[in-house]
Amino acid sequence: MLFSFGRSSWAAALLACLGLAAAPLDARAAGDSPPSAKDFARYEALSNVAISPDGGHIAGLISTDGEERLLGVWETAHPDRPPFIIASRHMRLMSVQFVKNDRMAVVVQQTFTIGSTKGHLEKLYITDLKGEKWNPAMPEGRAMTDSAALEQTLGVSSILSRLPGDPRHILVMDTSSDGAGDVYKVDIYSGGAE
Repeated sequence: MLFSFGRSSWAAALLACLGLAAAPLDARAAGDSPPSAKDFARYEALSNVAISPDGGHIAGLISTDGEERLLGVWETAHPDRPPFIIASRHMRLMSVQFVKNDRMAVVVQQTFTIGSTKGHLEKLYITDLKGEKWNPAMPEGRAMTDSAALEQTLGVSSILSRLPGDPRHILVMDTSSDGAGDVYKVDIYSGGAE
């Protein structure tokens, strides 16, 4: 889903995060009420900023309302342009990092309910700069039972190395209880692993 923000919206978010926006230090002195618990739980206007290895792009999680996180991707050659925005309807964006100049690793979170148990599942995906193609960082095996499927989803893959000299591969560690500690060389374009 693509959103369009005006130049002033994303610039204000960037300035606020850099601490350059003027704000009273004491809310009571400004005549405002003290912050609520919800105010402390709001997402930052800009967080988790990453720069591509070639310096051509900057990515970061942005929030214009403190409730929803979006992934913004800026071109460093055109700082006057607003970022390209990537949103998610069903999963919460948790973090972003570049693995290659044109690919990002994004950790997402989704709630789950199994019987009376409720919780959050996180997963690491690899996507392009426009968020058009999303692949799990680890190839997904076929589970024979529901409990085996749950075991596969409980761990979040971890990137061990971007392999800077290899244009197609990264090293990923499986952290699920089924394959904990296994390391795979993953092709970030095809999704295959060895």
